[in-house]
Parts: sequence; C-alpha cells; structure tokens
Amino acid sequence: KAGSQLRSYGANILVMPVVPAGVDEAYISENDLSFLDNREIAPSISSYTPYLYSQVEIDGQRVILAGARLDSVMKTSPWWQVRGSWPRQVGVGGESEAMVGAQMAETLGLQLEKNLTVKYKGSSRTLKVAGIVSTGAAEENQVFVDLGTAQKLTGLEGKVGLVQVSALTQSHPLSHLSQFIEQGIPGTEARIVGQIAKAESQI
Repeated sequence: KAGSQLRSYGANILVMPVVPAGVDEAYISENDLSFLDNREIAPSISSYTPYLYSQVEIDGQRVILAGARLDSVMKTSPWWQVRGSWPRQVGVGGESEAMVGAQMAETLGLQLEKNLTVKYKGSSRTLKVAGIVSTGAAEENQVFVDLGTAQKLTGLEGKVGLVQVSALTQSHPLSHLSQFIEQGIPGTEARIVGQIAKAESQI
C-alpha cells in the first residue's frame, strides 16, 4: 500500500539513450518500448511515458516542444494542475491541440481556445490551446502535444528522447529494474530518480 501511495509522486526511473562519442543526438526506438509491456517486467511497472523534446519557434521565440503520450502523463505526473483540458488528437489532417505551460502562456500572451503556430525548420503546424498547465517546475516553460504530432512535425517518426517510468518496488529493487530495462532496451541508460527512490527504499 505504501508503495502505491508513493507512486502518486510520479516517475522513479528515467530511461535515456546513450549518446555515442561524436554524435550530437540519440533517440530510443518507440518499438523497443514494447519491452516494458512484456510479462517479465510489466507487473513491476505502474505506468510509463515516452517523451520527444524539440526546440521550435513560436511567434519568433524559441520554445521547447514536448511530445508525449498524454494519457500516460496523467499517471506519471499526477500532480500537474491543468486549467482547461488535456490535448486530444483531432485526426489526420485535422487541427491538433496543445497544452501550454503557465509561464510560457504568459510570455506568449496565449489563452485557452486560441491558436498558435509551431515552426520547426521547414515545417509548421497550427495548434489550438486546450489547456494551461502549472507544475512548479520546468514544464511551465514548455508546450505539450501528442507524441505523434511532435514526431511528424520534426520528422522523427518512431523516435523518443526519454521515457519516464513509474515502477513498483514490492517485487524488485529499483536498481534491479533499472539494469533489467537497460538489458531489454538496447542503447539506453536507466537512471533512478533520487528523492522518490530514497523514500521507497525506507519502506
């Protein structure tokens, strides 16, 4: 029970790509995340959320665009406070929605139901502001969209930049789970998030 209560604090493992020497960026294949759903490890995982971060331009300003499986974000980051609603994918070719961090919304003068245009290199996408999110952290300066929207805009279909994992600790220590994840998802490093991991180890 105590372990499940701590899960309300969010992710306790971050899975990131190992960046080879001489390479600026590396990504995790979205297909490889199926490992987190297999029967060997799935019982130890409450939820996980893949993210793809990109630097984009909105109204002439550089902004961090975070693509994510937003239905999973609600589970790995349950403390987020959203005014309005979480974004939804309207459909292929349709108008997609975004959720804007509170500080970024103030900076760009954005309000609910307003449109914004996101530019990335030669591509652009118009998004409707569905929600404004307050987290008390870096997310307040970011713009969030569905993972598929971010992948298509940046030409990085099937790629993610990191995965937040909310793992249970009743069956396996986090250190064992981290090693298991690294073995199961090639080219990754699984780091334990300090504060939550320390609390769980004392239960």
